[in-house]
Amino acid sequence: MKLIKTAVILFMLLFVAISASCANSATETTQATQPAPAAQPIQTVEVPTAQAEKTTQDIEESIPIKTDESKKTGELKEFQVSAFRYGFSPDPIVVNKGDKVRLVVKSEDVKHGLAIPDFGVDAEIIPGKTTTVEFLADKQGEFTIFCSVFCGTGHSTMKGSIVVK
Repeated sequence: MKLIKTAVILFMLLFVAISASCANSATETTQATQPAPAAQPIQTVEVPTAQAEKTTQDIEESIPIKTDESKKTGELKEFQVSAFRYGFSPDPIVVNKGDKVRLVVKSEDVKHGLAIPDFGVDAEIIPGKTTTVEFLADKQGEFTIFCSVFCGTGHSTMKGSIVVK
């Protein structure tokens, strides 16, 4: 019986907290959507024909597009990678910043993983199958490659590196 009373009290506290949160949200929404003061009458403006016939394409072409030079892609660099107890080959893998990197990975023995957290890579490598991972080397430095699937007693030492110049 005591357990039921405790559950009821917790439920009531949760309900009060949710109600208060919803009330705050409703107040914020109401303040944001209050009607504007009376608007001025709309004035008609005539646009010369040459300007009126601009197409969407003309307008899009006239908008400058800001590009981040550091994220431009360089070359596609493809590597055949072997995963084995307890390493990766080749090691290190060296690329340039901006390169698109493709790793074609095969396991020589048991199931492995290939993880490069700095580039959002985490793939399962199954013996007898080829796994391909791709990423953009958009930051410079030396980054760790490690096995993300337990593969035996030396699993924790199974590491490699990728160097981005």
